[in-house]
Amino acid sequence: GVQTCALPISDFSRPRLLLRLGIMIRSETLIPTDSRPGFIFGLAVECQLRPTDAMISPTINVNGTITPAEEARIPVLDRGFLYGDSVYEVFRTYQNVPLFLEDHFERLENSARLIHMRIDQSRDELMSAIRSTARVAGVSAEHPAYVRYQITRGDGQIDLYPEDGLTSRFVVIVKSLPDRKS
Repeated sequence: GVQTCALPISDFSRPRLLLRLGIMIRSETLIPTDSRPGFIFGLAVECQLRPTDAMISPTINVNGTITPAEEARIPVLDRGFLYGDSVYEVFRTYQNVPLFLEDHFERLENSARLIHMRIDQSRDELMSAIRSTARVAGVSAEHPAYVRYQITRGDGQIDLYPEDGLTSRFVVIVKSLPDRKS
């Protein structure tokens, strides 16, 4: 149904965020806001939740920069892009819990060892990135998610043999779990 709510102008200026939250703006009026620090004016809006099956928005985190999937960017000199020089794992969530995560990390690290790739990010850093991306995407207990995390060797010269000392890059992709085909 239609509700009236107050949003800080800074939130209203990000229409994609509102759409990701399932809000369609129907009308707006400038109003003084409550005493929250940093906000002088806000918008009283009539908003309506848009119907949607999954409230998870495809979201990507590239080295800490979280964006909608269509806005994600990696440098063209990334060895993962140029040569497929990367390792990845995929898991799903069930009631907001990542399934078999320890096994996935073990496999990822073993794969990196097999191709002599150093992973500069710790497990804790990667877990933090995965959690942040899932939170922005809207993962919840009611909406299972597909999560892919990939580590590339990073930027390097255009050469088949990677130079020493490259810094690995991580990419986390979170989206709705695909529907099962019958």
